[in-house]
Amino acid sequence: DTITFNTLLKIAAKAGEPVVADEIFQEMMTKYSEGNLQVKPDRVSFNTLLLAWSRVKRLNTGRRVTELLETMQDMADNGDESVRPDHVSMTTVINTLAKSARKDGSNPQQAELIISRMEDNKEAALRPDVVTYTSVIKCWMECG
Repeated sequence: DTITFNTLLKIAAKAGEPVVADEIFQEMMTKYSEGNLQVKPDRVSFNTLLLAWSRVKRLNTGRRVTELLETMQDMADNGDESVRPDHVSMTTVINTLAKSARKDGSNPQQAELIISRMEDNKEAALRPDVVTYTSVIKCWMECG
């Protein structure tokens, strides 16, 4: 069920194995898309996978966390509120973009787009805070 998969995701995240976590998550998504509603990914699933990627510096890490955030938003826009990105989701992505900042400057721009989304949000819980803004500044600094 979802709790079992989330536990496996957490174990992989703590072990520093984002690729393994991604494989577990993909299996979860496949089973859910085949009609198994007991393994429906939720916000915890996504946030745990984001956390797994945030703990490593790998090529394309920034792109992967951005893709996951977009998937969460797309699913939420299509009626699945249980996966709508929250403050943790967005701040984790921004922190990951800062850690994996590329010299071409695309990571800070991605981070600023996320901050803009957070600033435009009506819910106080999704508004950026000092940690979020600091992460964007760090992202720009990492790019030189």
